[in-house]
Amino acid sequence: MPLEGELWCKNAQNANSMARYLAKNLRKLNIKITQKVETNTVFARIENDLKTYINERYLVDSYDHNNSVRLMTSWCTTRAEIDEFVDYIKSFKNLK
Repeated sequence: MPLEGELWCKNAQNANSMARYLAKNLRKLNIKITQKVETNTVFARIENDLKTYINERYLVDSYDHNNSVRLMTSWCTTRAEIDEFVDYIKSFKNLK
């Protein structure tokens, strides 16, 4: 079933907006964003110990050999979900 009217655009705008929000909050944690955020994808460089910690709750796959990962947002991603993810990363940083 095709999306009616401008629903597709609204959905894409949310996904893209949430990716920018995610990148902004990761930068606050001194996590390097390696590519310009133009869509619903955030490329970030994280160390292996943090990646292991994140994978205890979330699925994060390596993107390349430089500790880069690809994080995706969707049409239904919420700020609360991103805040929860970022808070989880903060809890790791506080453990160190």
